[in-house]
Amino acid sequence: MADFKAQIESNNKAVMDCFKANDMQGLSQLYAEDCKLLPPGMETLHGRQGVVKALSALWEEGARSLEMVTEELEQLGEDAAYERSAYTVRKADGSVMDVGKFVVIWKKIGGSWQLYIDVNNSNKA
Repeated sequence: MADFKAQIESNNKAVMDCFKANDMQGLSQLYAEDCKLLPPGMETLHGRQGVVKALSALWEEGARSLEMVTEELEQLGEDAAYERSAYTVRKADGSVMDVGKFVVIWKKIGGSWQLYIDVNNSNKA
């Protein structure tokens, strides 16, 4: 169990690091090939190119860092898990652009945990 949590924490750190470096292609590799991204105000995006599209759009809007705090994480059998977390998106000057929450279904593929379904929404009205 500790190994599982360490892997998810490592993956989440990689997500934040890739976003900060504007490496959306690298970030998308942390997602399963058949992933689904359900961002607010948009249709469901499918596959890694959907991840690149959504996060590149966020970058173009001025986002420069993504902070994630895991609030709940549980493994469901050998190859599935869920995570409930909070996020903060910041601009280059450190000001807050967005705050919200998300739920991720993780899928273990070839011994590696990958984001499979990612649902997020803003706390803004």
